[in-house]
Amino acid sequence: MSFDLAAIRQGLADAVAVIDDLNCYTVADTVTLPAMIVGRPELTRHVTFGASGRSSAKVACWVVSQAHEGQQVNDDLDRWMVQVVDAIEADRTLGGACETLRIPPDGTQPGQLTVGAVAHPAIEVRVEVWGAK
Repeated sequence: MSFDLAAIRQGLADAVAVIDDLNCYTVADTVTLPAMIVGRPELTRHVTFGASGRSSAKVACWVVSQAHEGQQVNDDLDRWMVQVVDAIEADRTLGGACETLRIPPDGTQPGQLTVGAVAHPAIEVRVEVWGAK
């Protein structure tokens, strides 16, 4: 199995696409909120011993709210955080793009993401994936 970072990013977007009210992007010139945006992976080669060892990648996915404040924003982000984690963990191979994945215990963090010139409430979901070199 090769370690195809584009396939991993697409696999994450495809996994979350099952959530009806959340748009999913890997690369986009224009983003329609609310959305999950899959970031660029941080690659670590040869995690296990030797040149034939496994590679891993850490991918930050941002779940971004359309609204700017209020209780509805918190309710939406809470719901999406659970749905996104469940959707990603439903197929830990991302359709064969990796051997396995996990969302670490501290893998969901609140924050903000700027879209255009506006900072939006967001949740960062960090995903760790492993595969062959």
